[in-house]
Amino acid sequence: MDTRSTSTGSPARLVLVGVRGYGAVHAERIARLTDQGAVRLVAAVDPGLVMDPPTIYGVDLYAELTQALDAVGPVDVVVVAAPIGEHFRLAQIALTSGADVYLEKPPVASMDDFDTLLATEQETGHVVQ
Repeated sequence: MDTRSTSTGSPARLVLVGVRGYGAVHAERIARLTDQGAVRLVAAVDPGLVMDPPTIYGVDLYAELTQALDAVGPVDVVVVAAPIGEHFRLAQIALTSGADVYLEKPPVASMDDFDTLLATEQETGHVVQ
């Protein structure tokens, strides 16, 4: 995950998609990077988790990435810890919103999706890692 601070010198703004399973591992790493001043988690997304109040890791929890992005505004990085079948859709949303994307492997479920994702990466000028 590229954790360079933004051009303003402020911490990179992150959204974590998938908060359980391996998402919890990402959350721990994000917390360490937050302590170092490199990043700031601004929202979390998990469609299968309902909490009252809808917060986790100190941020609001949303059912869908588009809802989170609408609520928090532009972000620098979207970390995706979701089922492989969702990687392509989530990465497309993140890239077209202006964010870089961190995907677990495999990045997508098909070569067609991979080719399209690479094309979107080039069109948007953002990075998929």
